[in-house]
Amino acid sequence: MSDPPHNEADRAGVGARFIARFALGYVGLWVALLTPSLGTLAIRVRQIDAAHSAELLARVLALGAACALIANPVFGHLSDRTRAAGGMRRPWMLAGVCVGCAGLALVASAHEMGVLLAGWCVAQVGFNATLAAMVAVLPDQVPSGQRGTVSGMLAVCLPVGQALGSALVSRVAESPWLMLMLPGVLGSAAVLLFAYFLRDRRLTTDAVAHDDLRLALRTMRVQPGALADFAWAWGSRGLLAMTSIVLMSYLPFYLVDRLHRGLGEVPGLIARAVVLQAALVIVSSLLCGWLSDRLARRKVFALLGGVGYACGLWLVATAVSYESFLVGIAVTGMAHGAYFGTDLALVTDILRGRSGNSGRDLGILNVTNTLPQVLAPPLAALVLGADAAVGYGNLYLLAGACALGGALAITPLRTVR
Repeated sequence: MSDPPHNEADRAGVGARFIARFALGYVGLWVALLTPSLGTLAIRVRQIDAAHSAELLARVLALGAACALIANPVFGHLSDRTRAAGGMRRPWMLAGVCVGCAGLALVASAHEMGVLLAGWCVAQVGFNATLAAMVAVLPDQVPSGQRGTVSGMLAVCLPVGQALGSALVSRVAESPWLMLMLPGVLGSAAVLLFAYFLRDRRLTTDAVAHDDLRLALRTMRVQPGALADFAWAWGSRGLLAMTSIVLMSYLPFYLVDRLHRGLGEVPGLIARAVVLQAALVIVSSLLCGWLSDRLARRKVFALLGGVGYACGLWLVATAVSYESFLVGIAVTGMAHGAYFGTDLALVTDILRGRSGNSGRDLGILNVTNTLPQVLAPPLAALVLGADAAVGYGNLYLLAGACALGGALAITPLRTVR
């Protein structure tokens, strides 16, 4: 089977089978990567040291996030320079999920915090190496005219992965080992299926100059002058990701302290809100991604998505009842789908002339998935005051302003429409 054409002008459109396998693999990756942080990791930490579990969990999550920050651009860069017979991206997908599952096994079997911490860092490095390679498949394989549709499909994968991971964990809640390994193994199997059928791009020996250490370090940098649009898009995505994390992370406290709901009601109230938001994200992502291809326009959807997210957060901030809160959540769901359903297509269009570094560049873009997880908690702590009811309202008002800033950061883009 021949390699996909390197020149985009000669590249045929991808079919439904490719898109389905890509989406399945992407869902599987999020199942393996996100499920532990939804509760299983906290359970393992408490089993080892119940007295200091909160402090230790924060440390584990922070160090894991730091590993993810480094792994994405590094392994994206390495995949750009890989000349393996199996292709550029496939080796890193295979190695990444194997290393990731080995890390989860360490976490599952740990009896000391040092082992658990090492295991989680190994898992983050492995699965984020896979993520960097998988995202680079989009510009490698998908022509610009289909990237909105495929980007919309990929945007759906994260909430679907979270839901599937939660469902798997609920079935084996009596076994922390299975709570970690079942999502990890099944999610990795979906990635391996995609990698097996992938017509991976191959890099010939003469396609790229020999890399010495200094050249590698130079190409690891993003030059703001040459990639001004990429820098604006990176900042925009980071701000929107930050607001999304703030919205979901503080919902339990918001419902209790601001809307005065009982603690026992909170899980059910959050579940209803999450299901509503996820359903609207799916519809909006698929619709806006498809429309962006038909209209050959990306910026307008990202701009409207950012503005809509700001409006939704402001509705949440000023809500006086659970029903009015759900209206705000519904608006954020539609806006989230409009923005994240098209922004990956927008960024790959910006980087169209830099296919030799697409893995590295998209690895840097993936940092926006992780960096907000590190920055959001301390920044939120500065906003929250002694009066919790007022503090959470102010937090969501400020988050809305950040979302608006992310939307406005789209407007200076010049290389895409």
